[in-house]
Amino acid sequence: MASAVQGRDCVFQLNITGGYKTVLCAKSFSLNVSADLVEITTYNDGSDPESGIWRDFDYDALSYTLSLEGIMKITDDTNDTVWEVISVITQFIEADFRMIFTDAESNTKQIDGVCLVRSVNLSATPNALVQQNIEFQGKGKFTIS
Repeated sequence: MASAVQGRDCVFQLNITGGYKTVLCAKSFSLNVSADLVEITTYNDGSDPESGIWRDFDYDALSYTLSLEGIMKITDDTNDTVWEVISVITQFIEADFRMIFTDAESNTKQIDGVCLVRSVNLSATPNALVQQNIEFQGKGKFTIS
């Protein structure tokens, strides 16, 4: 029996330098999948007097964005991911990502894909931790396993 997934059991990882790294100090991350729609309304053929007055739509294309909110941490090892993300955006390169969700019984779901970095925001306020907000644009399709 599967159980609910706690936010603390979710991991967001990027493959920037040849291996996946967990993004440190992430307070939250999200995946937003959206569909472009195209109108396919047809005019009333007379068989149903109301059929031509309602707009009708169909799917056209899918896209997705990812966002990450966290606090800055500078470490002595190679896990300074926010600095690597800044390097990715300034070099106009793409990055592989994966999101891993694990429930209390160790059941997992994983989303893998490729993304472009849309923006990196570092925000410093006196007497508070430095906030980092990163926005990604999905490129192509993602897979769920």
